Amino acid sequence: MDPNSARVTLIDCSGTPDYPVSTAGDEYTVSVGGRIGGASGKAVVAGDKILCTADSNGGAESACGARFVVKASAYVLAAARTVLAAESGATFYLNLAGGFTVTMPTAALGLCYTFIVKTQPTTAYIIDGNGTNNVIGSVFESTGGSADYDADGDTLEFVAATALPSDRAEFVSDGTNWLVTAHCRAVGGITITD
Repeated sequence: MDPNSARVTLIDCSGTPDYPVSTAGDEYTVSVGGRIGGASGKAVVAGDKILCTADSNGGAESACGARFVVKASAYVLAAARTVLAAESGATFYLNLAGGFTVTMPTAALGLCYTFIVKTQPTTAYIIDGNGTNNVIGSVFESTGGSADYDADGDTLEFVAATALPSDRAEFVSDGTNWLVTAHCRAVGGITITD
């Protein structure tokens, strides 16, 4: 199939529609949030992806919900968590002043995630690369220039009492490592450490 001929199928979930008739591999993008699979279906927001994992004649959650996976486009985190490979492409908003650790999945080619500070931490938010010396990248400060570069870090830290809302880090895997580009508003707001 010519990749240039691929089309995006949008689905409006504001009216709690049933799942559409689908073939395994079909993917839909939610244009308006609500529920998919009827009133007892899965909650979705605009931007979420709905993937059909096995051929389906469509219908309500109880009839065919097990044949569809919802890949959320955004999550608000307020506790420690391990990110899943299936969540690749998602944005995670860090939202607990007390801070916590997020553990990355095993690095695999093409996986990508974005982390954004929603609430300033009084204890650090730590993104653990789930490996040894596999977090590689640069941190850029709004004051200009590169604040930090590390070629063999284990974690990225949104520093307690220094990281600010809107500070962000993007993780992309080359199959072995997590390649990171991070931006912070204050000097020392984000560090990559061993």
